[in-house]
Amino acid sequence: MRSTRFDTQDSEFDIEVQRFLVNRWETPIGQVVRERVIDGIKNSVEIRAILDDYILDHPENGEPYGYPVYPRDCLSIDKFWVLHPDDLRGIHFYNEDFQGSSSLEVKMFDYAHFYNCNFDSANLERCSFTRALFEQCNFTSSVLAAAGGFYTTFLNCPMQSACFWQAAFIESTFQGCDLRGAYFEGALMEGLIVDYRTNFGQKVNKTWKTRRIKSNELPDICKFIRRAYEGAEIFQVADFYLYRERTARRKHILFPNAMSPKPFLEYLSDAIRGFTIGYGTKPFRILWLGPLIAFAFARFYYLEGTPFSSRSTPSNFAEYLYFSLTSFATLGFGDLAFGQDHPLLRLLSASEALVGAGWVAVFIAVLSRRLMR
Repeated sequence: MRSTRFDTQDSEFDIEVQRFLVNRWETPIGQVVRERVIDGIKNSVEIRAILDDYILDHPENGEPYGYPVYPRDCLSIDKFWVLHPDDLRGIHFYNEDFQGSSSLEVKMFDYAHFYNCNFDSANLERCSFTRALFEQCNFTSSVLAAAGGFYTTFLNCPMQSACFWQAAFIESTFQGCDLRGAYFEGALMEGLIVDYRTNFGQKVNKTWKTRRIKSNELPDICKFIRRAYEGAEIFQVADFYLYRERTARRKHILFPNAMSPKPFLEYLSDAIRGFTIGYGTKPFRILWLGPLIAFAFARFYYLEGTPFSSRSTPSNFAEYLYFSLTSFATLGFGDLAFGQDHPLLRLLSASEALVGAGWVAVFIAVLSRRLMR
């Protein structure tokens, strides 16, 4: 059995070949063959036997799978032939029910067009879909393992729980598709085009039958989803997957290697960024963390029990909290201050002011990022 090729040299044909691929199915013989193919798929019959009688006998057809060549002298609009028994390029199906079919695997559907077809639980393993178009087709629980292509278009297709194990879709469109629960182990998904209706769900599906995604693959899955939404300028959803991506990276890539000093510092720094600012995606987390920091400083001042200069010792914790908040906010009222006999605490309060100033700067930067996007 062959494996699907993803080679840009094989993914494009000139306009003459494209026309032949589509028009051959409109010839009298092509229409008959298409109906036989449809019946074969519906009944899970091996359709190679149907196409065997129409394979082109030509000297240039020596490697029909590896290097497909469409001889110019055979590109006649009134002829029907295929390069090999899996060659269904340019075929079109409308309103067909292929639910549960096992006759679709390893087929080449480049330049094909499908409208309102049902592929629920069908096996589309190792199929080629370069420049194919699927409109309102149901792929729920279908198997697209090792399948893929360039510039494939899926429009408004339910794809819940579909299996994309080791699939490869490059510069492909998934607008309006519901991909909740889809399985993406080892998948290569680059340059995807999505819209607001595209839904990958809140969690990455980690299991499919007996297979399970390795934890260190989760960041890459979140990454291709995040890039797709960034390309569509849907930044709110992109930020959600950015946070999931960086969190998965910290837990499953950085943490297992954090046993030595340098990797540990990288892990610690990444953890702090995640907790404090959500990797730049959660500006309002900074708002509630700021008062907590000021409260921690106030608690330290209170436990130290050091009197303030120019007045008596504060009578309750509220006085210490007030001093900490004014220091953190860099207000500098000066009505409360540590005396010269406590230089370390004076230095600590000044440090708190520096932390507060930096905290405000970080909040403005993260908030601006959200608003500008």
